[in-house]
Amino acid sequence: MSLNLSWILGKQPRSIKNVLIVEDDCMLKPLLARLLYEINQKAGLKWVTSVAEAQSALLEEHFDLIVTDIILEGDETGIDLQKYCIENYPDSPVVVVSSLPKSKIEEQMGYRLDNRVYLSKPIDPQIFNIKVKAAVEHRWFEKMGALLF
Repeated sequence: MSLNLSWILGKQPRSIKNVLIVEDDCMLKPLLARLLYEINQKAGLKWVTSVAEAQSALLEEHFDLIVTDIILEGDETGIDLQKYCIENYPDSPVVVVSSLPKSKIEEQMGYRLDNRVYLSKPIDPQIFNIKVKAAVEHRWFEKMGALLF
């Protein structure tokens, strides 16, 4: 069951118009593009392969969603990017995608991942769609809740 309070507020949750994808596996590009275009055919997709490139992109433009792998080019990980985004871009939800089991990531990196924003590879299209929408709506409801209460 999905809770949608937009009719109460007279506003709709924001759409996903601009997406930053941080992934160094070029074989995933067609799949991620297809899945994101299914959510919004007009979405702008920006592809980078490292945390440094992602941080530069974030300085240049706003992203409604960030999708990142954990193991990336360079010394920093998708977890580092998620922490950076939470501190500096709290309105941009981050979905973490990895072939590593969630428990192993949490153990090795000492960081607890929220189930709403973690997605395992291989990517299940239905789960991807649900988690992306949930991450975006969660941010929207958090923001509206702060305004309401």
